Amino acid sequence: MASNPNLGEAESALAYLTFLEWRLPAADSAFQRAIALNPGYATAHKWYADLLLTDGRAAEAMRELLRAKELDPLAPIIMANIGSWYWMQQTGGDSALIWMDRALALDASNPLALENSSSIYFMRGDSARFFKARERLDVSSSRAGAPVAELRKAWASGGRNAVLRAQLASARSQGLSVERARWRAQLGDIDGAFRELDAAVADHSIWAIYVDQFPDLDPLRRDPRYAALRERLGLVKHSSP
Repeated sequence: MASNPNLGEAESALAYLTFLEWRLPAADSAFQRAIALNPGYATAHKWYADLLLTDGRAAEAMRELLRAKELDPLAPIIMANIGSWYWMQQTGGDSALIWMDRALALDASNPLALENSSSIYFMRGDSARFFKARERLDVSSSRAGAPVAELRKAWASGGRNAVLRAQLASARSQGLSVERARWRAQLGDIDGAFRELDAAVADHSIWAIYVDQFPDLDPLRRDPRYAALRERLGLVKHSSP
């Protein structure tokens, strides 16, 4: 046990803020110091996993997540992050959903589990489960976008693409640049998706750093603009897929 656990927690918080400032090498060093100070602090391992996954070190990220779960086995956010790992690595939505369901069994309003679960169901065309998750997300997160009632109406009139267009048209989705980029990418609007991501970078959105981790942005990855975007975010160590 660390002799000064409070110092380890403070170091971890500073490391995470550095990560959100897109200074990955500095954040990496800071996380290593924080974990050395307090190796029993589960949140430090979970946050460090965010950085490792963003930096393309997926296997290391999973090791940190499993260590976090060992230290805090009933933390819904850690379970949701493990589920996110499976989804973002595209190793199968079923594995992701198992972990999301475990998180939601402990915290039915966990935004990360609800957002990723609803995304998986949406991509599968499972409208019943999509709307069930989205109804709960609509209450628990400001990133849900359009009210679920509008999305239901859109699905009834035109299916998945109508839902994506409804999200983009909603006043509640204004300012959600990364989400808007994901919706546009699914519609095949590549230029529009890049405009949204440019806006996210200009606004220094905390979600911009996670661009590599969203499977629905795959249509953008082979475009030269994507490599330039990653460089602006400081994601230069690993090449894009």
